[in-house]
Amino acid sequence: MKRFLVIALVLLSTAFAFAQTQNAAVKHNTYLRQGPSVDDKKVLLLKTGDELELIDPVPTDNYYHVRTLDGEEGFAYVKNVTVKPAPEKLRTDLAAPSGTPAENISDAWEKPTPKQVTFHGQGGECPWNGDDSDPDTFVRKNRPDTAEADGVNYHDVKWTAIAQLKYPVAKPLRKNWTAEQIAEIEPFEGIPVRTIGYLVAFKPQSGGSGEGTNCHFNASSDTDTHMALVDGVGEAEKTSVVVEFTPRFLKAHPNWKKSALSPSLNSDNPVRISGWLMLDPDHRNHLNRFRSTLWEIHPITRIEVWKDNAWVDLDKLK
Repeated sequence: MKRFLVIALVLLSTAFAFAQTQNAAVKHNTYLRQGPSVDDKKVLLLKTGDELELIDPVPTDNYYHVRTLDGEEGFAYVKNVTVKPAPEKLRTDLAAPSGTPAENISDAWEKPTPKQVTFHGQGGECPWNGDDSDPDTFVRKNRPDTAEADGVNYHDVKWTAIAQLKYPVAKPLRKNWTAEQIAEIEPFEGIPVRTIGYLVAFKPQSGGSGEGTNCHFNASSDTDTHMALVDGVGEAEKTSVVVEFTPRFLKAHPNWKKSALSPSLNSDNPVRISGWLMLDPDHRNHLNRFRSTLWEIHPITRIEVWKDNAWVDLDKLK
């Protein structure tokens, strides 16, 4: 019995430590070292902006014990690291008017057929199927309709309802999926959802060769913007659900920009995101680095921020 109690206490303390895990970011280039000293061997160079997991919040000889997103452990000099607040769950009564967002996503909820339109951008015209390399994915990414326009309601769901929704291990292009793989996601894809969380990344997909969904246009007004939504304050981008707005919505929402969202980016200010639930098969290589799931809210149809104890539409924020 005594041995059982000891094991239980160890497991409990481990679980508590995990729940209290904090994250940090590199603010100046610095070396990750094997020990807490400038004399210890260098493991790798940490660059400004790199995300770190804080293994021990108490420094040892002015070095934090940390872990990188790639799993490398070591010590980083405290003056070159910014520690983020401990994760804090958002009050559930903020999530929905009823205060009871759904724990799970129902396959019985409405799934309106995506509208198909051509986008007129700086780069030219881009049809609903983009460059046609994966039309069944792109028709969902490029839909221009909202739940209101389709006569249905957004379903308030917990962040975990999206993050924990299952999907198959499949090829990057949906057109190469089997019927069984399609059938696994079909009951949920295209449901209008609304959820809350914290933004930890804002990444316009402009520049470079562009994305197939946007006909490889690369102007900022012609491309998608990826945002990372996490469940708790200070959690790392690798744990996030990706939420994206598209150029087909951007013209009608000029306030959807980083400057307007900056008070809610990497802060303890929550956001509420409405849009269409979809699965993006093309980013499996991003799992556990920049996202925790291939399920996304894409496209976003509304962004709200928490201000003065109420949700405020970002479009109306001054």
